[in-house]
Amino acid sequence: MTQNSSVYARLRDRLSVTPMGAPQGDDFIEILEMLFTPEEAEFSLVLPFLPAPLSDIARAAGMSVPDARRILDSIADKGLGFLIDYNEDSYGMLADVVPGIYEFPIMKGTLDIDYDRLKELWRRYHMNGWGGDEEPLGGPIPMGRILPVETTLASSSVVLDRDLSLIHI
Repeated sequence: MTQNSSVYARLRDRLSVTPMGAPQGDDFIEILEMLFTPEEAEFSLVLPFLPAPLSDIARAAGMSVPDARRILDSIADKGLGFLIDYNEDSYGMLADVVPGIYEFPIMKGTLDIDYDRLKELWRRYHMNGWGGDEEPLGGPIPMGRILPVETTLASSSVVLDRDLSLIHI
């Protein structure tokens, strides 16, 4: 681990509140070190998990809006967060671990990192941090699951005339 590990440990703690969590482990710290610069990691400590106005994020980070935009743009470009321009405003948010930080940087495939090393770290982290095959992804309740409901839906078909169908388009 590097001398900047404390910011990455704090970022791991911040990410631990997401649905998939971020169990402690050196592998995850190394993953964060590969993906986030120290400046991005520090900035991510104030990023919300739901879209928030960039001006609010900049204020929380103690920096100007242009500086916050520059850092958030880099984070979003890596697939680690989101920068959303809507109408006249900009919004930002941090990605969850899964889905998010786990997949998006790999899907982009454009980072200047050792993807083989990243893949190995995620594999080890899955086995050691999230419980591996013992209890998939570490929790008693999986993030996505099907809940069977014994309800029968009535089936019917109706042919709508043209005017009535335009209402539903």
